[in-house]
Amino acid sequence: MKKIIIITIIILFPFISNSQSVKVKKGNILLDGQKFGSIEKIKVKGANNYLQIKDNNQNVIFNAKLIVEDSKIYGNKKKHVYFMIDCVKEKDTIGIENLGFYLGQKKVVKYLVKNKLINTEGVNNSKLNTLLANTTSKPSFVLDDFKIEDELIKNINFKVNRDTNNPVFVEKTINAKLKLKPKTSSTHLKYEILQGEDKTNRALIGYAFIEYSISSSRPYLVITNSKGSPIAYFDNINHYTLYPQEQFKFELLKMKRLDTPVEAIYQITQYLIEKEKL
Repeated sequence: MKKIIIITIIILFPFISNSQSVKVKKGNILLDGQKFGSIEKIKVKGANNYLQIKDNNQNVIFNAKLIVEDSKIYGNKKKHVYFMIDCVKEKDTIGIENLGFYLGQKKVVKYLVKNKLINTEGVNNSKLNTLLANTTSKPSFVLDDFKIEDELIKNINFKVNRDTNNPVFVEKTINAKLKLKPKTSSTHLKYEILQGEDKTNRALIGYAFIEYSISSSRPYLVITNSKGSPIAYFDNINHYTLYPQEQFKFELLKMKRLDTPVEAIYQITQYLIEKEKL
């Protein structure tokens, strides 16, 4: 039994000896009981969450902040939300890859300690420079979203060559996700938008996606062209064309809402065809 205990201690010792006690008391950062510096929330224009980290000489060394960016395509109808840390002296930033990250004082300090950026001696410049060299200024999942949007923008003006005076058909197809609000628990419906002389002679000109979110009583609709690039948005109250985002309106009494989805899709489609957007 004693052998097992001794072996366990030997195995765990390197981890125990390398770990640091992290505490934040009234804004003071304590590492192994020794004051490293301070962290406090400050007010910055245009920022809801902003934490500033100073050393014991009151020099600002890091700023941790929440970033909310509008989508290139959807404008303020879709947000890219992520966290980053400004390295003041280095004039560079670290995009936080951890999806479970949040802007709490102790959480931020633990992130710095875990990545060995700070210790009881101060800032570990060697580790900091290595991390800056191996990370992007924005998280990779955000950069991936930007790449997807850039690809969609390339085809945003695509229109199928056909006679636009022919009838339009809207048909429900398999359920599918558009990923406008991927973190919401939702039901997604997909429709095909077709145009032609009749049901046997028609072309696929676009898609319609409707999301019924559990977290919101208001569904929304996105119309895309046949390449999948979003061109219009409807939140059951307001209509918008996308890239650039511009609002358009129907007469209130004539406006079709999403409780009659096919009629709503048909109405918006006719508008987009008239404006030569679809």
